[in-house]
Amino acid sequence: EVTTASISKPATAEKAASAPKNTSSGMTCGKAGDIITEYGFTAVKASDCTGAVYAFNATRDGKPFAIKLNAASGELTEVKKLQ
Repeated sequence: EVTTASISKPATAEKAASAPKNTSSGMTCGKAGDIITEYGFTAVKASDCTGAVYAFNATRDGKPFAIKLNAASGELTEVKKLQ
């Protein structure tokens, strides 16, 4: 189940990236994790920060999710609720 329509990003959240820079996209793994946190996810853990799409595991409302983020644009490309 992929649910992206119910994801809303607060306008006030801003965080500094602290992870090393990925030279291919300019997006750091830390910044990508911060973007996911801005969508209301907690316990954000990177599972793959290589290539064009970064993958993370996180929770929201106590439920686990697998999340993919486009490293070039910072947009969430997939939000999948795990069982």
